[in-house]
Amino acid sequence: MFKFARTCRNCIFLRNTMKQLTFYPTHFCNLSSKNTDEYKHILMSSLKISENVAAEILRRHNRLLLIPKDQIIDSCEVFKEVNDSEESCLINAEVLRVHPSILRHRIVLLQEFGVPVVQGDFVRNFILMMKFPVDIFKAYVRINPSVNIAENLLRTLFKNPPQEIYMKHTSEIMTVKECYKECLRYYMRVTFHMSEEELQKSLSAYPRLQLKSFTLMQQTLKFLQDEVGLSLSRLRKHNYLLYSNVENVKRGLAMKTLAGLDIRSMYLKCPKLLTIKVEKILETVEVIKSFGVPDISIQKCPEIFTLSTDTVKQRLKDVLDTPQFSILINHPKILRLVHYRNSTQLRLEYLREINLKPASLQTLLSSKQYFEKFTKERVDSSKFQDVLYYLEVKLARNKRDLKEKLSKHPNWRYIPVESVHKVYQYLSKTYTKQQIFDSLYILLYPLKNIQAAILKTRVCKVSDVDSLSPNDVLNLAIYYMEKDYHFSGDGVWTEDMPNFQSRVSKKSFSYDTHTSLSMDGLPMDPKSFNDDVIHDYVEVPEVPEETNSKINYRS
Repeated sequence: MFKFARTCRNCIFLRNTMKQLTFYPTHFCNLSSKNTDEYKHILMSSLKISENVAAEILRRHNRLLLIPKDQIIDSCEVFKEVNDSEESCLINAEVLRVHPSILRHRIVLLQEFGVPVVQGDFVRNFILMMKFPVDIFKAYVRINPSVNIAENLLRTLFKNPPQEIYMKHTSEIMTVKECYKECLRYYMRVTFHMSEEELQKSLSAYPRLQLKSFTLMQQTLKFLQDEVGLSLSRLRKHNYLLYSNVENVKRGLAMKTLAGLDIRSMYLKCPKLLTIKVEKILETVEVIKSFGVPDISIQKCPEIFTLSTDTVKQRLKDVLDTPQFSILINHPKILRLVHYRNSTQLRLEYLREINLKPASLQTLLSSKQYFEKFTKERVDSSKFQDVLYYLEVKLARNKRDLKEKLSKHPNWRYIPVESVHKVYQYLSKTYTKQQIFDSLYILLYPLKNIQAAILKTRVCKVSDVDSLSPNDVLNLAIYYMEKDYHFSGDGVWTEDMPNFQSRVSKKSFSYDTHTSLSMDGLPMDPKSFNDDVIHDYVEVPEVPEETNSKINYRS
């Protein structure tokens, strides 16, 4: 590690430069001159300054080149209100690095304190001035010594604030920040009817509430109540909304809908969306839709917008790279899997450690109690939810109809969706959606067994075997697979799948296989089918083994 001599100016400069390179990997030296020219023209047109002054500002404050251009433009609009000369712009240009909404709050707050004329250097030294004792602060910003700044603050909110409140905070030795904090506590207590404990918790959780303009917070509060429809009780739970950008919320309301849902409903469901830039939300929506994720998924998980767009994109790529979840990309809860990446990844790793196959999407996103129950009993009875969602999309059928038909099979709840997906992909090459739906139970069986059973139907000793309809073939295949299990439904199990015979209460397996075999042209007696005849030239195709990879989440 480098050691720098404190007394050497060159070394100190080198140390500071190294820090800049560490914290700002996209250093200004690597930025093109074209990019610099663009920022220079933005400063010239926004602040009405000469080219030389704009170039000097960028030379002195090169980190401005790392800030988005639209933010620089907005900051300039606020900045020029308190900097009306080229000299002032040059001296105080570092303020342009501050977000425009924060700049606005600082300027208005200084006015609320009673500052006669807010100057550029006041805004530049704002953080430092808040640490001044009240008497020094008033002298620095030229406020009359007899003025009570606490009273000024409270009068912006209340016409006649209680005298004992602001008189309590008139000590000249307390800092401006301490004075402001006491006024803020009174405002929160009166507006939201908060107890001291709730107040302390809120201020600790949302430190950005401090040093915000009371006037702007009150305007934001009224706007959120009147235009968005948030109740005072909801705002009490989400105090951070007091420093949200009203202009950004107005742009959001102008969209009318988001993912097919009324934008107000989305805001009410997830108030944190009010603090996220509309442009970022729209950019994330485009990324999500490019992966084929339906609107219903966004409606069920609006919290997805709290992640960066790049993070959402990367995590969706990871989902597609995982066979278990890629087939559920249309699942309404797929974005919850993306949003709760950390917890689901830990659960997947834990299941691998205890040698338990990956759980269903429903179980991975379930409560802690339900997940613990699953790991102890080692039975995932919610797998059918994934199967129903998958078949609802593939067969274009109502989920209720699918459930009513499948539920006649005693083991239908325990079949993983990956197995159903393989079978559907195989059958859909030969059979229509209607034919697959009519023989829906066949989707529950292992693919290798289905292939072998279908081959048996082709070589069975039936004179008019060519007259078998597609549904007859599928139902006959089910007959062959269940024959050795006395039609108990246990034909669905494979060597690598646990048998739940002891855990599942068996009912008579009353699906309509035998009924379908009594159609015209087919013998009534199943014994007339010779299931032992498979000629040498008949080859059962191998089923490619898909490796069960976990979600390789990369932030």
